[in-house]
Amino acid sequence: MIYHGSIVPDLKVIEAKASTQGGEYVYGTPNMVTAAIFAISGRTGKPYPPKLFLKPGKQGIAERFENQFDSLKNMSISIYILDENNFKSFTDDPLGFSSGDDIELRASGNQEVKTEIKIENVWKFLEDNGVNFISYKDRAKVGIPKTDKYFIQGILRTYLWKLKTNEEIEIARGDFDLEVSKQNFPHYADLIEKLKNIVLSLPIDDAHEFVEKFYNINTDSFDELFIENVSKHIEANNITKRESR
Repeated sequence: MIYHGSIVPDLKVIEAKASTQGGEYVYGTPNMVTAAIFAISGRTGKPYPPKLFLKPGKQGIAERFENQFDSLKNMSISIYILDENNFKSFTDDPLGFSSGDDIELRASGNQEVKTEIKIENVWKFLEDNGVNFISYKDRAKVGIPKTDKYFIQGILRTYLWKLKTNEEIEIARGDFDLEVSKQNFPHYADLIEKLKNIVLSLPIDDAHEFVEKFYNINTDSFDELFIENVSKHIEANNITKRESR
């Protein structure tokens, strides 16, 4: 069976959405617990979902903020069973899964729902199925840096992806996420605006390379000289900024 998790009940069709993999897909998994984790992963009231660990037998989610799990503890979800014949394995997965794991599969186009399974308390369901919940105080044990700096790179990655979709609603969501980031990290508000302007001034491929380079997770630091040099290059060459909408 192929499972697709959602917080939206009573769906008859799962609509394909724009993907970071350059197309519009519906994603699913042969693992029902993994589907439940995907259903809740982005539903914490912030544009920074928990960190996921989805290998079979080693499933877990880790808080990136204090009390990030609170909004999940009384949540209900639906697990939808879809036609397995439409789903295929893939490589180059942005979450780092190999196709051999078959943890996440994808299908092109909208998918009709065969069966819906309603889970009234997803937190209890995940606990009962052995999912490991890693608290904010233990985040360093699973490779989450102790500062907020890596969030800035993450939100710019998402913003760049939304620009690539060239869809007004996605770009608007990306702008909203950047504004939320400024509110959450006011000490980085000016930097976020500067990074946004750089991304909007570079060709998409160059912008992607810039976003990957301006932060180093190993040292948990911004490359301020690199950021400044790119900014000066844009200014010196009078490069016109693209509109974000």
